[in-house]
Amino acid sequence: MGTNSSIEWTHHTWNPQQGCTPVHTGCVNCYMYRDKRRYGQDPTVVVRSKPPTFRKVLSPEWRSGQRVFVCSWSDFYHPAADGWRPEAWDLMARRPDLRYIIPTKRPERIVEHLPDWWAGQDNFIHLASVSDQPSARWMVPPLLRVQGLRGLSVEPLVAQLDLVTPGLIGYEWTCPECGDGTTSHLDEFDTSGGARPLRTRTEPWCPSCREPDADGPGRDTLVDLGRRGLDWVIVGGESGPNARAMRAEWADSLVTQARSASVPVFVKQMGAVYGRRVGVDPMKGGGLAIPGHLRFSQFPAGWSEMGA
Repeated sequence: MGTNSSIEWTHHTWNPQQGCTPVHTGCVNCYMYRDKRRYGQDPTVVVRSKPPTFRKVLSPEWRSGQRVFVCSWSDFYHPAADGWRPEAWDLMARRPDLRYIIPTKRPERIVEHLPDWWAGQDNFIHLASVSDQPSARWMVPPLLRVQGLRGLSVEPLVAQLDLVTPGLIGYEWTCPECGDGTTSHLDEFDTSGGARPLRTRTEPWCPSCREPDADGPGRDTLVDLGRRGLDWVIVGGESGPNARAMRAEWADSLVTQARSASVPVFVKQMGAVYGRRVGVDPMKGGGLAIPGHLRFSQFPAGWSEMGA
């Protein structure tokens, strides 16, 4: 199988742009910053890639059904890319036979920057890239507004993440004031690209009448997300010289949450700290550093069979 990526859950990486700016704690030790500086480039400057790279997705060597990681060296929805993103969408439209994986730390910008032809096609999946409870707290709600396949890229996982905590994410309920059946969201988001909550509410609110109601549902479950929200969860530790530890119990908890909701889960690696502890380089040993009970390499329905 011809690929240009060693990342286990993709066949290819495609970078129509390069460079990014930090959003949350998961960005602290980003490999892109390290590599760009090694090449003498400013990683905080977002630039359009040169034509051969920008158009690489049209390569005939990329076979039908193969998975493409979009923007491994940037964020596809970064505001600095607004000028050329429509061209990137056009290129992807010319290759509808590929499967596009689009992680982002700016999910609040997705809906307003989708192409006119968007209909939630099943060869695309958007992933909110989260690392801990606070980042999931503000990124999951806008992700759930996106039509189509959706998931979480929890890499690096740097703290316990509980997806069944009350109020973490939107949930279905009926407003007692206007009777609208909707999805409640606890935060309002800055859509200018800052990816920060403008304010946090402690009770649900109705998008129709905008009146908060303190008597909304008392819990939120990933089971509901498995039915109407999340289609995939990727879990991984941090690599690199300054990597933070990912505790095995954190990964175990996420795997358990996903599997209990029948959401496919992919454990990519345990991170550099864990790898050193068990005597395996997680970047070279691959699955050897992953405990047996966490060795899951699942994909969204229909995706694992493609491009084999």
